[in-house]
Amino acid sequence: QLPSAYLHHEERLVRMPAFLEAHLPIFAERVAGIVAELRSRPYRLRTILEKVLAVELMENWFRALSSRQPLVKLMHYENLCTDPLSQFQIAADFLGIPWDASLSAAVLATTSVNATSGHRHSIHRDTAAQLNRPWRFLTPGEVAEGYKLIERLRA
Repeated sequence: QLPSAYLHHEERLVRMPAFLEAHLPIFAERVAGIVAELRSRPYRLRTILEKVLAVELMENWFRALSSRQPLVKLMHYENLCTDPLSQFQIAADFLGIPWDASLSAAVLATTSVNATSGHRHSIHRDTAAQLNRPWRFLTPGEVAEGYKLIERLRA
């Protein structure tokens, strides 16, 4: 097991009742129960499910935040993967950045495969291939458990 200092910020979020009470009070009690139950799960599955829970909570938080704050724009990772050019144009428009051909070229160049794409530090990648990338590292059982947890949170 990794010491708690190595846990990602998303997993720490799940364990912060004060954050949940302040920002997502409708989920606080349900999340506390889920987190308590996850303690008995094997480490790998617990870590995966805490990540799934945190991502689902953050999406709800950002959705609520963007509906109340005019300076917050909710954008979905899936849309960035499937249509990066239009999504970057939406972001630029929201930020007041004029869009031009050079920005289009930069987005298209960095979201497409090139000779450096295989290097782990490359900024060039096949963005469309990233869409389901996280699921490739999980077993079918782990994926099913993740979906069950999301349904439980949404209930």
